[in-house]
Amino acid sequence: MTTRAASRRLLVSGVGLCFTLAFLSALPQVAGLIGPEGIAPVGNTWRAASAAWGPWRAAFRLPSVLWLGTGEGALSALCLVGALAGVVAAAGLAPRWALAAAWGLHVSLVTAGNVFWHFQWDALLTEAGLLTLLVAPAGLRPRWCVSPPRASWLLVQLLLVRLMVASGAVKLLSGDVTWRNLSALRYHFWTQPLPTPPGIWVATWPQGLLEACCAGTLAVELLAPLCVLGPRLVRRVGALLLLLLQFVIALTGNYGFFNLLSAVLVLSMLDDRDLGALGRRVLRGRPPQRAAPSGWPLRVGACALAVLGVAAFVEGLGGPSPLAPLLEAISPLGSVNRYGLFAVMTTSRDEIQLEVSDDGEGWQPVAFRDKPDNVGASFVAPHMPRLDWQMWFAALGPCRASPWFFAFAHRLLEADVRVWHLLATPAPAEPPLYLRSVRRKVLPPVAGQPWPVLEEAAEPFCPAFALRGGRLVAK
Repeated sequence: MTTRAASRRLLVSGVGLCFTLAFLSALPQVAGLIGPEGIAPVGNTWRAASAAWGPWRAAFRLPSVLWLGTGEGALSALCLVGALAGVVAAAGLAPRWALAAAWGLHVSLVTAGNVFWHFQWDALLTEAGLLTLLVAPAGLRPRWCVSPPRASWLLVQLLLVRLMVASGAVKLLSGDVTWRNLSALRYHFWTQPLPTPPGIWVATWPQGLLEACCAGTLAVELLAPLCVLGPRLVRRVGALLLLLLQFVIALTGNYGFFNLLSAVLVLSMLDDRDLGALGRRVLRGRPPQRAAPSGWPLRVGACALAVLGVAAFVEGLGGPSPLAPLLEAISPLGSVNRYGLFAVMTTSRDEIQLEVSDDGEGWQPVAFRDKPDNVGASFVAPHMPRLDWQMWFAALGPCRASPWFFAFAHRLLEADVRVWHLLATPAPAEPPLYLRSVRRKVLPPVAGQPWPVLEEAAEPFCPAFALRGGRLVAK
């Protein structure tokens, strides 16, 4: 008898934990990023949307409880309640209600988060939260010894397959030469947004070994998820390979809660016999039971979500998408998504360094908390330093390609403590008169030597800025 009672309990608890980590990571950042005095105030987003679409249509296209209030108190309350809902779900109490609350609040935060919350792991958590809601049992203290409905469990397995296979497929379909000749990992570990010390060490490995690792990564992403269709031994091997891949990625890079969430989804490949003693401990010795047959509403809903998920997968790989209008219509909820990371490898690294001045002659550096040009490679996960990540994206293009940077500069020149709180440098007692940004090349790591090493030569990223009459102007 195949049962998945313990697997369901672990899946619900894992997704609940990921919600908690996501909201707790957001809590100290949300005021500086999207608060009333932040870089991209959500209130400005609401006003612009209402002017463009009208208030009711704007609320439909941008679903968020923050339409009720956009102050710092409302933002902090959203994060705290969302974290609490995740804790309740992880504890196994009223899991459907707790996951529904966490999902709705996460949709609200991602919708309001502008550019700072548009990462793939944010989308993945939203979608995984909805599907786990369908898997979770009803009741305040439910019977965890019962397997989940087969229809909802298949949706979680399909999400895992879509996530991993798309991650491998986009690398080969993008035409990027570094993935096709297996040289991508020669660059990835030190050019990624926030490397770790083990990642910098791995970047110094011999070229042949890195090429073998690249081939192994592609093989695991493309083939291991398909093991879900195989017999028990094949499923176990596939799950082990995927868990090992997520562990290595977490060890060599900082991606917030993404690797933990991906590992939690891998549990959908396993049943209670696979979990063995762990499964019995989770169920507290109670024998697992099969689920009752799924009712027709769940089957119809599961089929609809499965079709939409496959359509999003095909569309993400560049294929035809006859359901594109429907995907667009439900996109505000962020619960059916396309996936695929690092389709094109970055082969060099630039860092943007900020400096402020009170006279335009002497310049003082502004240090970020987690950017490697300030602290070197370090571990920060499961925390997600969103401003530091956006600075990495900004360095890939010209200044005008990152319009949020101008608002960021404006807040720094105002000495806004909420935005300065996002940095390692304390807020100045008096607002600085000028701010400038320079771009420097980072040299590849060398075994046995400290990293990063930045070239002395620098070029302006944006013009030097000053405030004149409350407006940002070029110096």
